[in-house]
Amino acid sequence: MEADEIYGLLDGQAFHMCGDEFSVAIGAQGWEITLYQPPSAQPELRYPKRRGKPPAALDPAFVERASQLLKVRARRMHAEVAADWPRLSTKPDQLGRLEHPLGGNRLAAKWYCLHCDGEHTGQAMADNLWHCTACGASPIDIFPEPFWEESSQPA
Repeated sequence: MEADEIYGLLDGQAFHMCGDEFSVAIGAQGWEITLYQPPSAQPELRYPKRRGKPPAALDPAFVERASQLLKVRARRMHAEVAADWPRLSTKPDQLGRLEHPLGGNRLAAKWYCLHCDGEHTGQAMADNLWHCTACGASPIDIFPEPFWEESSQPA
């Protein structure tokens, strides 16, 4: 997916929106709202440091409307990312099992996060583009078994 750029007006304020397969962002001089890839991610408002007078805080209602625009654009990002994956990575079989999108050809109904030891259903993983729903870890850190727990148990 190539990055795209959109320019427009929201409530009379000019903005610039861009996105790729990892995040989408909307902003203007002095402010930016970013939404990262996992569908469970929340928009993050920041005021980048610039020389001169700091920008005035944005109206919360404006931030909400701008965030809604980001979420519309993010749905396209999610669809394009999932389109590259095997069908069994996005739709569980009759037993609720999924295949990890980065390979392995192993079906499992439960998946584990290396970072927070979270246990998740296959459907939860598919719904969140294989990012941990608890800590946001990326798909590379999700496994069909918690192999790291075996090394910490006494012999």
